[in-house]
Amino acid sequence: MPSQGITTRLIAESCVNPDQSFLNLYWLRATDNRLVQSRQWTGPYLGTMTTRLQVTP
Repeated sequence: MPSQGITTRLIAESCVNPDQSFLNLYWLRATDNRLVQSRQWTGPYLGTMTTRLQVTP
């Protein structure tokens, strides 16, 4: 079964504090702004975490 693409918009969140700076990314479905995927900094121990949610087109 072929997969269908989902049109998204990318939101970038730039975070800065005295110790570090990092960029979190969020992909929202264009039709209703539902979160589809995110990439977030969790800290130096785990690093970056990516989450992809199951959504239907």
